Order: sequence, then C-alpha cells, then structure tokens
Amino acid sequence: MEIRNYNKFKVNINKKVFYILLVISIIYILLLTIHMLFDLSNNTLTAVNQGIRKNSKEMDKFISTATKVWLIQYITGAIFLIMFVSYIVIALNKITVGKVFVIFWLIIWLGFAFVPIIVLKRVTVFDILSILLFIGILISFFFIVKDIYDSKRNYSYKKMKNREYKF
Repeated sequence: MEIRNYNKFKVNINKKVFYILLVISIIYILLLTIHMLFDLSNNTLTAVNQGIRKNSKEMDKFISTATKVWLIQYITGAIFLIMFVSYIVIALNKITVGKVFVIFWLIIWLGFAFVPIIVLKRVTVFDILSILLFIGILISFFFIVKDIYDSKRNYSYKKMKNREYKF
C-alpha cells in the first residue's frame, strides 16, 4: 500500500503574483472605503428620492440603518482582506498553498464582486471596478494553479524516471 504525500502538490506563491494580489487587495479596500463614504454622504438625497421627508424620524431611521449596513459590510470586507493578505504574506515563503486555497478565496472574491450587484439590483462604477479587480484575482489564481500543476507534473516525471523495472 502506497502512502501519498499531498504536500507535493502545493506551492509557495510567486513574488510577482504576491505583489499583484497585494496591490489588488489595497485597491479593493480603498475602493470600498470611497464607495462607503460616497454612499453615506448621499443618504439624505437617497431618502428624499424615496419620499421620506427631511428632518423626520423616518429620515433618521433610514440613515442609521444605511450606516449600520455599510459598517457591517465594511468591517466584514476588511476582516476578510486582512486574513487574505496575512495568508499570502505567509504563503510567500513559509507555507504552501493548494487548490483549496484557490477555490476558497475565489469564492470570497466572487462574492466581493457580484453580491452587491445581485442584492442591490443595480450596477455602479464601483461595481464595475470590483469586477475588474476580480478578473485580476482570477488571472493571478490562474498562475498559482499553473504552478501547482507544474509541481505535480515534475513529481510525476521524477517518479517515472526513477522507476525500476523488474523481470
């Protein structure tokens, strides 16, 4: 019975891919901050457009609800980004990443890009920029997966080369 070592199909993140992922993460948090500030500054105008009178209790309730939703979204996004950046910093030299890493973070970044469009049922400039950042993440993850498959192919080649044939 052969025992398989699954660590051989994991790789460290390439420095170029690391810097691309780091820049995309920084751009995303800046974009999220600008979007939040822009949206919160326009809450009064949005409320008036929805038929809520200025300086009423409904207006205060609308603004406080919008602020709570944005703070929760911002804090959640920031926590995920801090975890992502921390992991890729460690994965640069100390730990290796595999397919589970790629799939998990691809789902998270997919959520960052498309959930606001699905939930709010509108597309803004910020949403388009988030989709472009997601495409950058997708391309970066392609290179990580390519490195994983290169590692797997090299292992298979070495295994085949060292194989001894008995008659």
